[in-house]
Amino acid sequence: MSDTAAPRNSSHTPSRAALAGAPPATLANVNLFVLDPERSRRFYVEALGLQDDTRSAPPHFVLLDAGGGCTLTLQAARALGESLNPGVADGAVELGFELAAATADDGADATAALEAAAARLAAFGGLVSPPQIMGWARGFDGRDPDGHRLTVFVRAPEGRPAAERPPVTHGSDQ
Repeated sequence: MSDTAAPRNSSHTPSRAALAGAPPATLANVNLFVLDPERSRRFYVEALGLQDDTRSAPPHFVLLDAGGGCTLTLQAARALGESLNPGVADGAVELGFELAAATADDGADATAALEAAAARLAAFGGLVSPPQIMGWARGFDGRDPDGHRLTVFVRAPEGRPAAERPPVTHGSDQ
């Protein structure tokens, strides 16, 4: 940290002019503290399709390519003395996963993709809520095996709210 940087708890907010030349920040990594990094790796790779990254350092640290230049790290909570129930402590963060293959206007592809994703999450130890329609997308909420909040969604086409698309049904709702 440089001598000119404002302290973290400072009430000083830089002016727009001071920020004008600053390069924009890009979210490049999300780190989750987990009980079992290998179990979590299987969940995110097999259920959500993330890719293994060669820079992983098992057994306490797993790095996954989350797409779009962002990585997801799964770090053993016990190795750092973190909570033994890492994802449930406050639930303040939710990871969102967009299903890229489901973009059809008629909603049939979206329904099939969401139902398949929900089945995969459940098969790998995740919890899944019933599907819902939001103004910007349709999808479902869930939790990974460590309790981290997830949302899996199919974005509505540009200029067309998700509510105008046929409803998503869940396997038992048919």
